[in-house]
Amino acid sequence: MNIMNVVRKSASFAALVVALSGSSSYAADDLPIVEGDTWSYFKGTAEPTTPIGDLLWAQIGFDDSSWDTGPSGFGYSDSDDNTLLTDMEGPPSGSGTPLNGTGYLSVYIRRVFNIDNPGTVTSLTLSVDYDDGYVCYINGTEVARGGVAGTPPAFNVDASAPGHEAGTPVVTSPSVSLLVAGDNVLACQGHNYLISSSDFSLIPELSATELGPLPIVEGDDWRYFVGTQEPTPWANPPTWAQTAFDDTGWLEGPSGFGYGTDCPHGTTIDIRPNVSLYTRRAFSIDDAGAVSSLTLTTDYDDGWVAYLNGVEIARSPGMGGTVGVPPFYNDTTTTGDHECSGASVPNPPEDFDLDIGELLTGKNVLAIQAHNRSTTSSDFTIIATLSAVITVGTPDQPVLVAPSPTGVGGVSVNPTLEVTVSDPDFDLLDVTFYGREDGEVGGENFSIIHFPDTQIYSQSYPAIFEGMTQWIVDNEVPWNIVYAGHQGDIVNVSTTTQWDNVDTALSILETGGIPYGVSPGNHDGAPSSTGLFNTYFGTSRFSGQPYYGGHYGSDNDNNYTLFSGGGMDFIVIALEMVGNSSTPDAAVLAWADDLLTTYSDRRAIVISHYLINLDNSWGTPGLAIYNALKDNPNLFLMLCGHMHGEARRTDTRTGMEDVYTLLGDYQDYTYGGNGRMRILEFSPLNDEIRVYTYSSETGMFDTDADSEFVLPCAMNDGAPFVNLGTVSGVTSGSNAQLTTWSGLTPGAVHEWYVEVTDGTSTTTGPTWTFTTECTVVEDCEDDNPCTDDSCNAGTCEYTNNTEPCNDGDACTETDTCSGGTCSGTAVTCPAGQSCDPAASICLSDPVTVSFQQGTDGYAGAVDTYCDSSTPTTSYGG
Repeated sequence: MNIMNVVRKSASFAALVVALSGSSSYAADDLPIVEGDTWSYFKGTAEPTTPIGDLLWAQIGFDDSSWDTGPSGFGYSDSDDNTLLTDMEGPPSGSGTPLNGTGYLSVYIRRVFNIDNPGTVTSLTLSVDYDDGYVCYINGTEVARGGVAGTPPAFNVDASAPGHEAGTPVVTSPSVSLLVAGDNVLACQGHNYLISSSDFSLIPELSATELGPLPIVEGDDWRYFVGTQEPTPWANPPTWAQTAFDDTGWLEGPSGFGYGTDCPHGTTIDIRPNVSLYTRRAFSIDDAGAVSSLTLTTDYDDGWVAYLNGVEIARSPGMGGTVGVPPFYNDTTTTGDHECSGASVPNPPEDFDLDIGELLTGKNVLAIQAHNRSTTSSDFTIIATLSAVITVGTPDQPVLVAPSPTGVGGVSVNPTLEVTVSDPDFDLLDVTFYGREDGEVGGENFSIIHFPDTQIYSQSYPAIFEGMTQWIVDNEVPWNIVYAGHQGDIVNVSTTTQWDNVDTALSILETGGIPYGVSPGNHDGAPSSTGLFNTYFGTSRFSGQPYYGGHYGSDNDNNYTLFSGGGMDFIVIALEMVGNSSTPDAAVLAWADDLLTTYSDRRAIVISHYLINLDNSWGTPGLAIYNALKDNPNLFLMLCGHMHGEARRTDTRTGMEDVYTLLGDYQDYTYGGNGRMRILEFSPLNDEIRVYTYSSETGMFDTDADSEFVLPCAMNDGAPFVNLGTVSGVTSGSNAQLTTWSGLTPGAVHEWYVEVTDGTSTTTGPTWTFTTECTVVEDCEDDNPCTDDSCNAGTCEYTNNTEPCNDGDACTETDTCSGGTCSGTAVTCPAGQSCDPAASICLSDPVTVSFQQGTDGYAGAVDTYCDSSTPTTSYGG
């Protein structure tokens, strides 16, 4: 949503990133959402999802691809509806027709939208025009309602009062704290007063106010506070100058600020008898790493101190005081009368080069406290501007020209690949093309087991625990189980009795040859009392196992294991529980990060006792772990327990696979869970993980949406991409074309992408897909004389024939095609002869010829030989 304009080699720079949603029937767009935009909708003939209170249909991750789609508004009979719900109106209730037997009282709608950086959004405005009742949600949290009761209202609940007609929208301001980076969802349910009502309308709109970008120029709006006292209790760094400070209670006006006639003031304010004015302006940066320099320019009378995100970055020479220590509100400048540029004896505006290290991606705050030289001074001015220089060395993303977009056929087997490329520096570009045929590559399905908290079993029902591990061993083959991981709270109280029960249960896995890993939870003594955990499940227990990778430090509190499945290799890093509001030790996180780098060729799973909460939000330790490890592209899955119930979240990373975090803890169920465990079945050919919740005690699966679901996960990587060639010296803004990828397989799916480089930086484009079609019979030539090749409606067809042929064997004759192959009958040779393929003739069988010296030697001039298998000493002259 954010576009940052900054100075770049005397030109303006703009960047806009649009993310796509994979869970919706359409691409996620930016705000605002206005009437006529496309929404997904569900007619309220039943609840859209159950249980009703979970509001799954209003959550970000809900898959609404099976819903209908249409433009807003929704309704009938008011001439204000773009999607007509002509079947919504039913007969009057007095007609004897049951409620909702015909027609329906409600409709559910949802639209996904994208927010690049929620921190840059300063306010939201929701407008709903409706008839007769509605409730709206952002990311599953209710933000507005009117005319209908119920939390949430059931699908067959009517509006609580008649007569609310559309035409005057209700406007509210939802909290920006509900927004998350990436995909968000606005969802609304509209209700009619009667099923026989003559009209219905639901028209929501949502807009956002965002922080302005750089540069900050004279006349921009700032927040300000007159220094009658400290704006916040004095602190170093000052609270009022930090990004998190809420300045909505301050006044607002355009810069510059001050009084007197020397310099122009956008906001004239006489601060006397006070000597200070506090000002702040929030702004947004799309990519702080791209900024090469910051320049603060001030025109002032008489002194000031400037802060960036709460850190002092500059102060005027005459301000006095100690650099790095904020002046008090009633401090005056210490030297002279510094006049602004419009005074009779002017001082020109001053430039200050700032430390770009304090700049943040997203929200930033420039804050300035300006001070006068006395309480009676005749003038006062502070005019501050901020500019940035950015040298963009990275080419822009390439734009597809040809062939056709993903999923569309009709592409020749000799395609032309073409993209438009550009560079913000207008450098000449080299474009390298890569391609492959997308064959079905991927291993067989396999499963891993996610153990929830087993503490109640270890304390009171050890037989259930043993039944769980025995089920895993017994089902190793049918489920192809390759690994089991325990996420902590293995025991309820760390006693030898309970650890003995655990030892018995987990020994079954060892006897059965199932690789497994363990992570200690708080009930296991983590983080400071894991003595018994290490006595029973320390490094010595695992050191001889081929799947055990190693550990951090001297104990097994943090460890890692290795396993393989479906032709893929995995690493599982188990991290100990550190407390609900604590973060893991930095050295432990660095160890884990190094492991992910060392084993970058293995797909990575992290298990730890506490990662997320039941509302899918991060717990403190979980967020710290994710932030420390999220830059590793091989991380894709995190598993936890601790919170009593089920939850999951998906975190999207730029240029990398999503990270799924799954919570499962069933200790509040009967008998501490009754043997429930999570089965994660990986299906590489389908690129998905199928998650099941199963009870080994009852033999039953929990099938609600929180317990059974599917996660997309790219595993079918296919054959390697091949370098198809490079087009060099392409002018920015023009096209690069490649025509040498030829002779492709008709009817096959092919993938390709390009790398664009300006000689310094490289941009890799997205992967595009197309399906080939034949256009002429030559495209289908398979070099088989026993098939008649043809191209029919873009598809190659091969019909077997019975034509004469040559099978290439000189010792066969009357070769003929049959069943698509060429074969003949063997050549018949005379008795005593056989066919010689090399000579292509029948030859006599070989004979044995023996030479033998006579009894009197070789006295004559003629050698004597015998054609016999039994030579003799007798011979004739």
